Amino acid sequence: MHKLFKPALIVLIGLLFTVNTYAQDDDHFFDQFFIDTALVENPVYMPVIGIGPGYFNFFGEVQNSTWAPLSGNIGGKINISMYADTKHTIRVNFNIIIGELRGRINSPDTIAEHNLNFKTTMAMLGAGLEYNFGHLIGGNPKVMPFISVGANVFNYSPKGDLTTRYKGKTVPYHYWDDGTIRPESQNSVTSAQPPVIKLDGDYESDLRSLDLYDQGQYSQLGFSVAADAGVDFVLSPRTTLRFGTSFQYSFTDNIDNVSDDAFKNNDKLPNKPGNDMFAFTYTTFHLDLFSSDKYKIIETVFKETDYDAEAFEDEDNDRILDLEDRCLGTPFGVAVDSLGCPYDKDKDGIFDYLDKEMNTKYGAPVDANGVTISDDVLHSSLFDNDAVDRDQAYMIPLVKNWTRFGANKRKVKIPEKFKVADKNKDGYISYEEIMDLIDAFFDKKTEFNADDIYELNEFFFAQ
Repeated sequence: MHKLFKPALIVLIGLLFTVNTYAQDDDHFFDQFFIDTALVENPVYMPVIGIGPGYFNFFGEVQNSTWAPLSGNIGGKINISMYADTKHTIRVNFNIIIGELRGRINSPDTIAEHNLNFKTTMAMLGAGLEYNFGHLIGGNPKVMPFISVGANVFNYSPKGDLTTRYKGKTVPYHYWDDGTIRPESQNSVTSAQPPVIKLDGDYESDLRSLDLYDQGQYSQLGFSVAADAGVDFVLSPRTTLRFGTSFQYSFTDNIDNVSDDAFKNNDKLPNKPGNDMFAFTYTTFHLDLFSSDKYKIIETVFKETDYDAEAFEDEDNDRILDLEDRCLGTPFGVAVDSLGCPYDKDKDGIFDYLDKEMNTKYGAPVDANGVTISDDVLHSSLFDNDAVDRDQAYMIPLVKNWTRFGANKRKVKIPEKFKVADKNKDGYISYEEIMDLIDAFFDKKTEFNADDIYELNEFFFAQ
């Protein structure tokens, strides 16, 4: 059962976070006109039921050498809670916890009192008050911490694993000083050593009935005070997943059958001051089945709402509302598609009602009337022979910087500082010549600085 706990917990969490959703867009659109919601002023809160698994850990004379919150002995918890105040920050909890407590100590010697074990079934009934920090956090948080204090009554009955079967007989365990357990005493062996064995885990011996340490028939009904802390994850208005730990201080020292009275009678026994304690770490799923809803749905003949006339306008009367119409202003009577645009069957970009050539070849260039443009017309429009010679071209200044040197190449005189760039001495600095000078600048083979390069670039475009 212990091995199945963690997989079961993972499956439980996965199921809780699985959400079934559906969408009905049309219905939701019309619901806004006929359905309204209102906050219930005084909702009725009924008890919430919680259930889930957990782990027990024992702290006393006979306790395990190590412990962790998510290891130990399996148990289960059922919790019923309800609010105790109008602000919903304090709950009253009633719980039932059932499980097992176990403990074992062992020592590499032959003293039986140094090698003890026990197991007891725990059946607990308790109540407590819980505070969830709601007035500090505010709003509707999805994660809510909590603390709780309470009291419990529990029944216990410690059992011990003291004997085993060996050669057809029931024999006690014998602890040897080499740390092993054997079916015969270390001091009584005369020939071959008996085999090493392990505890069989039967817990066949009623420790109170055996009264090994002269404690008498002590009561097996105990009381404890508890302090809880943990976190709630709100999955929905009616479901919550809780992770918490409850630390219990009991008013008995006999849960493991070793008490202060037993130590007085046998000083070989382990002794720890104070009563026995134990912890229960748990995960519970809480479901609110009976409380009234915080919000109520109101169905009306027609919901009072702000009417936006523009949302329902159809300016071109094509039966497509303007909010959805991709082609506003369609002439009256022209057939349109679902987006409000006239049809264009030959896909030439000219709507059919304007198209004078209805079956244009796909991809062919067309004019404003949807008529295919011939190759000759297209060629003449792309390759016009109105070019002029460079000597006749004048630059029209477009930016301020271009006006520094005039508007015509033949009228521009190369400044003295830039004549070094005119390698062929033709009175014009070509693209190749300016690139050679820029290369020389980066190779540090010229006295030109960055400002000179920028100024030369401007002069080049002004030629």
